[in-house]
Amino acid sequence: MLSAVTDVMVLGDVPSLTGLGALFVEPSGGEAPLASRVCAEITRLAPTPPLVIVAAGALAPLVPSIALAQRAARRQVLAYVLVDPEYPSVSEGWPDARVHVLGSAGFDLRIAELRGWETHPVTDLRDLIREIASA
Repeated sequence: MLSAVTDVMVLGDVPSLTGLGALFVEPSGGEAPLASRVCAEITRLAPTPPLVIVAAGALAPLVPSIALAQRAARRQVLAYVLVDPEYPSVSEGWPDARVHVLGSAGFDLRIAELRGWETHPVTDLRDLIREIASA
C-alpha cells in the first residue's frame, strides 16, 4: 500500500501498478457518458484523499471532467499521471494539480513539455507514484 492518506485511482490498462495498492476503476456499462460512469465507480470505491489519478491512452481526455466531479465531491487530487495519453484539453479549471506525462519509447512528449507538465519514461511509473504519494 502507498500511504494511509493517498489512494491511486487507475483508469485504463496500467499493469505496472498492480500490487502497489492502486484502485483500478472499471466503469460498468450503461447509457451514461463514460466520464459519469467513471465518477460513479470512484464514489463507490470511496477512496481516501488526496488522490492520484492515473489515466492511460484514450481515457486521458476524461480527466478534466473527472477532476470537476472530484472537486464537487470535495475530494482533493494530489496529481494527475497520464500514460501515453491522448491529450486532454486544458481549461481555466483544469489542471488543478500537478500533471505528469509518461511516454513509451517513441511517444511524442513535446505537447506535455509545451504545457509545462513534467515528463518521464513509462518505466519510471511505480517510482513516480511512490514519490507523489510521499510528498
